[in-house]
Amino acid sequence: MVARTHERQRGQILVIFALSAVAIIAMVGLVIDGGSAFAQRRGQQNAADLAALAGADALLNGQTQAQATTIAKTIATSNQYQDGTGNVSVTVTFPAGEVQVDIGAPHTNSFARIFGMNTWQVSVTATALSGVADTAIGAAPVIMSVQDFGSNLQPLSQ
Repeated sequence: MVARTHERQRGQILVIFALSAVAIIAMVGLVIDGGSAFAQRRGQQNAADLAALAGADALLNGQTQAQATTIAKTIATSNQYQDGTGNVSVTVTFPAGEVQVDIGAPHTNSFARIFGMNTWQVSVTATALSGVADTAIGAAPVIMSVQDFGSNLQPLSQ
């Protein structure tokens, strides 16, 4: 009787191992693709931040919104996010004295392709204020035009 029960249980570990291996491989793939997508997002955010600052600097130095848009997109391109290439979109808008840069780019997956997810869309937004600083709260990077200051290094009145 004991021998028959033992024979029926033979091979069950193989089924359990096969199911577990699929789940473990899927989790490892998600971690690898997810980590890679977060790394891409960080690079995109850096490019958007730089592009927004460059656009705000252009406006501050008297250039038009069209020129600021060109400058911002040039900065995004120099950081490997060229608008219209490989489903990458770089959008520059000017809400109320600000320069906003939105960058969207697909992340090509490695392991998630097994489950039908070839790409994930990664999107970031950066906003930079353009104008003369008159108040400071906390520490932050600020870009100001020398044209806004007199020879005594005091801000010119508007």
